[in-house]
Amino acid sequence: MKPVKRFYNQMIQRIRQSPAQSMVEFAIALPILLLLIFGIIEFGRLLQAWLAMENGARFAVRYAVTGSYNTDYCAAADEALDLVDEDMWDGSADCRVDDHYVGWEEMTNALIDFARLPSIREAGLAGAMGIAWSDDFEISGDYQQMLIDGLLTDEWSQDDRGNPSEAGYFNMTICSNRATATEQFAMTSADFYYEPYPPTNNSDYIYPEHCELVDRSTFATIHAIDDAGGPGDRVRVVLSYRHTLITPFLSSWWPTLLLTSEREGLVEKFRTSRVTGLTGSVLILPTITITPNPPTATNTNTATFTPSTTFTATQTYTSTATITRTSTPLPACNLLENQTENRTNLGEGLAIQNMNSSNTAGYVLESYLSNVGTYPI
Repeated sequence: MKPVKRFYNQMIQRIRQSPAQSMVEFAIALPILLLLIFGIIEFGRLLQAWLAMENGARFAVRYAVTGSYNTDYCAAADEALDLVDEDMWDGSADCRVDDHYVGWEEMTNALIDFARLPSIREAGLAGAMGIAWSDDFEISGDYQQMLIDGLLTDEWSQDDRGNPSEAGYFNMTICSNRATATEQFAMTSADFYYEPYPPTNNSDYIYPEHCELVDRSTFATIHAIDDAGGPGDRVRVVLSYRHTLITPFLSSWWPTLLLTSEREGLVEKFRTSRVTGLTGSVLILPTITITPNPPTATNTNTATFTPSTTFTATQTYTSTATITRTSTPLPACNLLENQTENRTNLGEGLAIQNMNSSNTAGYVLESYLSNVGTYPI
């Protein structure tokens, strides 16, 4: 019992000499422990958001290069391009104008190009499903309304584009290198800030780069609008997302982080008529026949076998042939001559010979016809 009592007295004395030492040590180690735990969690959230953005950009560009679109956005395209009557002529908003309208193909292409843009954005968001983006108008704006506003003005506007400094902000820019003799789509390099922004620490208020249709000679803005390109064009999709940080101490002075991902692809030739200039259905071509050039006769005689089992001397022609597209002539009966009467084994003066054959079940009619038509020269 004495050793046990001695140990107990020593423990009591030690506690009395250093009161609450363990609590102090735990309080000192707790912040470091929490920072380590939240750092691991934060790194996992950041990696997941970045991978989601990469996946969203990949989904979006894969959809963009196919030329596909969602017909649910055709009604908005009709309103934006003022083609409601033309598209709704068949009773449905499908971005297809009937061919009885003058310029129906150009109107159809314009409607499809407009409907492709929100469709691509939808595909990108489906791929980036893991991000906690906000669809509030004040944060991420209204993409369809932004496209409509872009057609009505020649100046860049922050209306309907949201606030890039807010947590959960999401933006997608779709741009191509489509160009005409006078116009060109291009990504802007100038900085545009959300108004109003503070004079200091304003880097969070910069909008991501956007697409514009500009004049090729002056580079003046014609429309601040996205474009998905046509067959053979290059298209670029850029996703931007402001990710929220939750790590203690770190989030107090660095609350959000802007993540960006982009992909670029070559648009497939989904609209052949725009590339080749063809319109309407596929044409049926005439039959291809060979028409020889004027031949030159040679003095060599060759023996050819004829159906009459006799040998006749004929002249052969050598020439170079060219391929021309001509209609194949129908057969004519006036090119055939009945030669039955010249067959000695059948008797003279007979046009058609009636023969009774014991090897057949009935009678056999035989006639020998010869082609007397001339060789086309």
